[in-house]
Amino acid sequence: MMRSMFSGVSGLQNMQTAMDVIGNNIANVNTVGFKSGSATFQELFAQTLSGASAPSTSSGGTNPVQVGLGVKLASIDTNMGQGQIETTGQNTDLAIQGNGFFVVKNRTGTTYYTRAGHFGTDANGHLVDASGNLVQGWMASGGTLPAQENASNLTGITIPTQNISPVATTNVGLTGNLASGQGPITAAFSGAIGNAGGPYTVNVTAQDAAGNTDNFGLTLTYAGANKWNWTTGGAGGGATAVSGSGTVTFTAGGAYSSYTGGPITLTDAAGNLNVTPDFSAMTQNATTTSSASAATTQPATYAMPPAVFYDSLGNTQQVSFDFASNGLNNQWNWVALNGATQVGSGSLTFGANGVLTSGSTGTVTMTPSDGAATLTSNVDFSKLTQFSATSSNVGATSMNGYATGSLQNFTIDTTGTITGSYSNGQSQTIGQIGLATFANPSGLLDHGSGLYAPSNNSNQGNVTVGAPGTGGAGSVLPGSLEMSNVDLAKEFVNMISVERAYQANAQTISQSNTLLMALVNLPGPVP
Repeated sequence: MMRSMFSGVSGLQNMQTAMDVIGNNIANVNTVGFKSGSATFQELFAQTLSGASAPSTSSGGTNPVQVGLGVKLASIDTNMGQGQIETTGQNTDLAIQGNGFFVVKNRTGTTYYTRAGHFGTDANGHLVDASGNLVQGWMASGGTLPAQENASNLTGITIPTQNISPVATTNVGLTGNLASGQGPITAAFSGAIGNAGGPYTVNVTAQDAAGNTDNFGLTLTYAGANKWNWTTGGAGGGATAVSGSGTVTFTAGGAYSSYTGGPITLTDAAGNLNVTPDFSAMTQNATTTSSASAATTQPATYAMPPAVFYDSLGNTQQVSFDFASNGLNNQWNWVALNGATQVGSGSLTFGANGVLTSGSTGTVTMTPSDGAATLTSNVDFSKLTQFSATSSNVGATSMNGYATGSLQNFTIDTTGTITGSYSNGQSQTIGQIGLATFANPSGLLDHGSGLYAPSNNSNQGNVTVGAPGTGGAGSVLPGSLEMSNVDLAKEFVNMISVERAYQANAQTISQSNTLLMALVNLPGPVP
């Protein structure tokens, strides 16, 4: 009879433990990242009154006779199932959709794991949880995350307060169209030359892509029979060299007949400028004087709006690109100017279909006056075209480089990547939050405050750490929190069940006590 009382006592004790678990679940129904628990029980042990016997030839076998002696607590299991996601709008609040835990470290260096992603920044820019533990991940260097992200290189996440360094412009891309249909640059000669004199020199002026004036002289020397040889020389102005020669022929009456040679090629800092001579308006007479002169048509030009380059100190440098037909169909010269200083030049050749065939790259080199390092930038002309149009239109549509900038804001995406937005219009990766996964997350030790530590049954010593979305880890939901996974309806049903079990065990003790009282009240022996 005493056995039934002690069984009832074990039932009362364990039902009380079950009620403790239910009470803790209900108390944490609104706790961020809380995982509910559930108690399970086992029979304590049984007293054997008689053993089992095997069947024989004369009788059957008998089963053992045993009396159970109560109940014991088998386990209190943690339900690591997904909790509801609640949107908060706070960019540092993070929820995990799927498996994994955030990794945090306290000031003494102890590492814990949590599903409670209510994070914020402290006075030093550290990303911390509600208890001040440092959220762990990987910091980017110059906007680039480590090539390998694992537990060995985890570090505390810090939102930097210092400015990002400036980056010099090293690549520029131009797009647009240079209007086609431009004829050659022509030097139109007019006036009369006397075949009884000479040689005669005519001064000619042309203009290059940068708008500079190139000078040269064209000399006519009488070669007899109404023929004149012409040669060029005396390069001046912006021109460093000039070449070209040929013959002009007149009729016996002194009218222009034909010419050979050309074009005239001028060389200057902007490249080669080709000029086609036109003698059709010249005449020849029998005097010893010359009234010959030349008027030059200027090349088709286009001055692109200045592009902003950044030097190594983050200061801006204005660079303009000027384009001019070099006097040959489908060919253009270009020069780059930093103020009045030429910092680059080259030529472009287009095919009959208007697509660039040569000169697709160029270089701009300048030495800024602010003390910055010499700036060398590659220029991509490959997207320029030469189609028919009333005017040209070219601009710089892609280029790197920026000035220094201060952090204005930062965001966190589903991969845990933290991206900063800066006052110079740039965005740069700051770091990435890590997630840890375990073979048996239910085996983690609960340290309170939503923090867990590894145990011998959670894969201790072999924690898998990686970026969200990799290695079985879930994704991060920014601006959200994972709520408790407690099911109130289930908890209330469990509470009723435990309460009734508690009452029944109390009745077992009460009824056993009644039987004992009856035994005690039996009459004694008759004297």
